[in-house]
Amino acid sequence: MVASLAMLVLSSAFVLTGELLRALPQAEPMLVGRAASSPLSVPRAHSSADLLAVAEAMGSGRAERARNDIEELARELSQAGEGGRRVTILGAAPNVLSIPTAIGLARRLAQVKRVILLELTTEPSGLSGISSDPGSPGLAQLVAGEASFGEIITRDRFSAAHLILAGHVPLDAQTILGSERLTITIEALSRTYDHVLVGAGAAADAALTRLAALAPRAVLVSSDDGPKTALARERLLTAGFTTVDLLAGAPKAAIEAA
Repeated sequence: MVASLAMLVLSSAFVLTGELLRALPQAEPMLVGRAASSPLSVPRAHSSADLLAVAEAMGSGRAERARNDIEELARELSQAGEGGRRVTILGAAPNVLSIPTAIGLARRLAQVKRVILLELTTEPSGLSGISSDPGSPGLAQLVAGEASFGEIITRDRFSAAHLILAGHVPLDAQTILGSERLTITIEALSRTYDHVLVGAGAAADAALTRLAALAPRAVLVSSDDGPKTALARERLLTAGFTTVDLLAGAPKAAIEAA
């Protein structure tokens, strides 16, 4: 029975991989220069909570440090082989924005690798503001059976990275994380992309073990590197993440531009 189940999951992953290769959107040419490499270089688009507002509120010094840290981590992941293929990006606290870091990392990696970023959070600075199709279905619709695998993949308008949004069906995070369809999807994506990044926000303890199984390398995004951040890192290691990289100096959700 165990062998049969394993073969079923593996067969499903191969089928989805084939569908993915047929349905992938054509990547636009990569931007060159500072706009392509900057993790927070997003034009003003929606509200004071958008990514540009966060970048402005950080100040140029903090933004420069964040950019350097992301570039260093991207280089490490690109050379890590299987150890850098599936990566979960999490905030050390609920008020720490992790999606801007996830976007910056995806864009930096996309300069030389095939990258897709999945959104498993409802942070205000979400992926819809940079997506080529912000109204597209996402993971929630996939899990609910309302969208196909190929329908949920969109592009970052400012880089060669591909995106999968959280979606609009009112499903809770636990339901999505516990779905076998999510497991098969990430398995299929990891056969097609060099890096599969999962932006998970500030995940609750109950979700950490599941996230560690899906994407076992973690990037912990924090506003500082104090005792609370050290405790959060220990929680991730205890939950089963094989490696935890720390990126300190991230913006908080309360920061807004004037």
